[in-house]
Amino acid sequence: MLEADELGGVLRAKGFLWIASRHQIAGLLSWAGSSLSIEPAALWYANMARESWPTDPAELREIDLVWDAEVGDRRQEVVFIGAGMNRPEMESRLNWALLTDEEMGQDPAIWAAMDDALPAWDLASDDEIVHAH
Repeated sequence: MLEADELGGVLRAKGFLWIASRHQIAGLLSWAGSSLSIEPAALWYANMARESWPTDPAELREIDLVWDAEVGDRRQEVVFIGAGMNRPEMESRLNWALLTDEEMGQDPAIWAAMDDALPAWDLASDDEIVHAH
């Protein structure tokens, strides 16, 4: 795991993660000081039946703003807060964790078998995951 000083002055980070080995569920990252958690946040809309989407026009516009024709709403969306952060170094380290173009071309079923150091997410049913976007 990266330490805050390795990312050059990061004090806090929070946001959504698209984890290849957990393709259907958005991960929620919360990092402050030495406290780090990555837990399930919600099903991506791309993994939900359209009938389960919100009907509010404002919410649908928000989904449309982030929607990608290939991956839907799946994405990395993390905010870093700190002082004296080294953006090029941070981007280099974070980009290292992304799938390669070759891996992106693979079937997501292959991604599910990738190494994953996170503990299992105990999800009794999809009903326990509330969409949080």
